[in-house]
Amino acid sequence: MQVTIGKLAATAVGLGYVVLAMVKPAWQPIFLNPYCPFMALALIWLAEYLGELTGMLPSVGVVLDRRSSGIGVTLAGWLILVGTPVLMAMVYATPIDPP
Repeated sequence: MQVTIGKLAATAVGLGYVVLAMVKPAWQPIFLNPYCPFMALALIWLAEYLGELTGMLPSVGVVLDRRSSGIGVTLAGWLILVGTPVLMAMVYATPIDPP
């Protein structure tokens, strides 16, 4: 596993989320949900390894019969890392009871 600029940038973004959640406690649900940033960082840092996995996933009942590209796994990680806080911010910004 090589340390690349993208992996370091993802780590910086993830740490930024944690710092923002600590500085602004009201933002904790946005930045510290279970998928962001920890799941995304795992996908980004371990993309080559995770892309090579094949076999049965008993908890889901799915068979992975071919390998995924490391780039695809990395892109999925970046989508989760950047997209989830944006989606969560939009959900929390929407009023529940419209006036």
